[in-house]
Amino acid sequence: MAGNTTTDLKSLRVDLVGSMLRPQMLKDAFTRYGRGEADEEQFRLAQDETIRDLIAKELAHDLPIVVDGEFRRSSFMESFAEVAGVKEWQRGVKTYHETLARADTSTPESRRGQDPILLNRKRVTANLRLVRNQLLDDYRFAR
Repeated sequence: MAGNTTTDLKSLRVDLVGSMLRPQMLKDAFTRYGRGEADEEQFRLAQDETIRDLIAKELAHDLPIVVDGEFRRSSFMESFAEVAGVKEWQRGVKTYHETLARADTSTPESRRGQDPILLNRKRVTANLRLVRNQLLDDYRFAR
């Protein structure tokens, strides 16, 4: 680039993966919800607020694409979670939210950083059928 002009900046390529770092407020909301200290509505409101803040920042930086940061999911695999025809098969395995609630303790049950896919394996028990399209719901909110 020849100089630091707006035109030069607009010629830069922008790649946006989608998943963004969660603000502390959202991390705390996940933990409170996982511990049962917040209900689903309070959890949803915290997600809504942090998604709106993220999108406002993306727009303020004039990004050509905006995302919700995947702030409603604890893992990208949750995009596939609401499908009929599967059930959990690992007995006694903690859910990701239970793990988050325990992540700040030093008990053996703490699995900070554990991949949630390994914590919640499922098996197919019938023909798969989409129950809820979470990605479409997330898109509609962000739009």
